[in-house]
Amino acid sequence: MKICAVICEYNPFHTGHLYQLNKISKKYDDIICLMSGNFVQRAEPAIAEKSVRAAVALNCGASAVIELPIIYAVANGERFASGAIKTLSRLTGIEALAMGCETDDTTALQKIAEIRAEESDDFKSVLSDYMANGYSYAAALTEATVTEAEKRGIPKAATGAILSEPNNLLCIEYVKAIEKYGLNIKPFFIKRQGNSYNSISPMGNYLSATAIRKLLIEKRFTETMPYLTGEANVLLDEFNAHFPDYSIYDKIVVNELRKLSIDEIAKAYDCHEGLEYKLKDCAMKSIDLDEILANAKSKRYTMSRLKRIVLQVALGITKEIMNDDFTPPARLLAIRETFKPYLSNNAGNLIIRGEDVDMYAGALYDEYFKIEKNAAALYSVVTSNPADLFVPKKLYSISVLKTVLKRNFYNRRKKRPDLLVL
Repeated sequence: MKICAVICEYNPFHTGHLYQLNKISKKYDDIICLMSGNFVQRAEPAIAEKSVRAAVALNCGASAVIELPIIYAVANGERFASGAIKTLSRLTGIEALAMGCETDDTTALQKIAEIRAEESDDFKSVLSDYMANGYSYAAALTEATVTEAEKRGIPKAATGAILSEPNNLLCIEYVKAIEKYGLNIKPFFIKRQGNSYNSISPMGNYLSATAIRKLLIEKRFTETMPYLTGEANVLLDEFNAHFPDYSIYDKIVVNELRKLSIDEIAKAYDCHEGLEYKLKDCAMKSIDLDEILANAKSKRYTMSRLKRIVLQVALGITKEIMNDDFTPPARLLAIRETFKPYLSNNAGNLIIRGEDVDMYAGALYDEYFKIEKNAAALYSVVTSNPADLFVPKKLYSISVLKTVLKRNFYNRRKKRPDLLVL
């Protein structure tokens, strides 16, 4: 059994994702998707709940869908990648990691990733020199990479082009993390189809997730149909029934910023350098979240970083919980019946049933499960979906998730006996 993993969000699942899974299935027997849950790296609620997205992924070729722990799902790119790889390291039998990239020169991409992973003395020296000359860390990192890559035969223009694309940068972080944890997982680069990540224009059969979300938010559902695959009708039904109300989300997180103390805001994982004072001040003086973010934004503090901090504050994701010595458990969301034997070798590495939570004892685990519960409660309010509040003793029981899935999937579509969503 040859297994390839994919780190994904499927927010939502579209034709580009189907292309990727089809490419993987030609080389590997099974695909494990490590997927963000109900909140994504953009620091906002997912456009469809995780059980629905997991069901669509299974229908389109995945063998299992596992939830990426939320503390990693809403972290910065480097921590997102390292946390995902750390999670995969606890699973058995994974031979490769499929990575969507934006270059045909995957050899150069691999070399650049190795440069970043190695961090040689020469590389560190060049990085320090650029920072001493007033470059930001990000700009200095780019220049140091370009300098080192040129020594290895990669032209400056080629390196610059690779480093300018967000998916390439994420690939680099994945390779760095694989090296960091000493894993025997091979990168499997797959060229992204269609226009760029943030493009709102279609290219052939492909449209970016950014553009699809924009159409869905504007309720232009018919226009999304050619680009939503797997169970498009189910997804659209979900959007109609439980579409996230981002205005409600904004109000809730603003309230958190206003009611919490500066010291409490400072505990958020990505909050450093006294940023808590600025955020608190802006929260008290601004009308809404957009105005808070606009007033707090600067060259030093990007909009994406600020959005992450706000969500981390709301969910209680602290610097303490992001300790490198702590790895939260991942939850199984969905699995094919034919792939269920895989669970026998990973029973202690996954939360498969609600009672599996009892395997994890200690203050950090208790804090992590509290964060999960906070996320479930917040998402349920934003989507007007009480199902996610059914967490009496354990967070997600099999019966609850089956009920959710039946509501959204099985009762509306032809039953697939080989699919099991927990």
